Amino acid sequence: MRAAANIMSDSAEADEMVGRIGGDEFALWLSADSAAEAEGRAKRLTEQAGALAEFSEDLPATLGMAAGIALFEPDSNEEIDDLFARADQAMYAAKRDPERNFTLAPLAEKAPPAQMATP
Repeated sequence: MRAAANIMSDSAEADEMVGRIGGDEFALWLSADSAAEAEGRAKRLTEQAGALAEFSEDLPATLGMAAGIALFEPDSNEEIDDLFARADQAMYAAKRDPERNFTLAPLAEKAPPAQMATP
C-alpha cells in the first residue's frame, strides 16, 4: 500500500490532492484542463505503477494499478459522492479491459437551465 501511495504522491502536482479511499483504493484530485490531459496523466501514473511488480513475487498475479477518470462538470448538479462513483465505475471497467489500465467515465449530465420567474 505504501508503495502505491508513494507513486501517487510523487506524481501529484503542488495544487493536487491524494487520499486513500479505503482498502487498496486511492484518489488523486487532478487539476487537468481536459480529458486528454487527464488521460495522459493516468497513463504515466499506471506506467509508473509497473514498479509495484517487485512486490508480486509470492502472489498469483502481478501487482499494478487501474485508474478510473471522472471529469468534474461545473455545469452539473453532481455531488462529490456521484463524482467518485463515476470514477469507481470507470476504474472497474479498466480492470476488466486487459488492453487498458485506465478508463474515462462518461460525463455527468448537465443541470437544466434555470427557469426565470415571470411576474
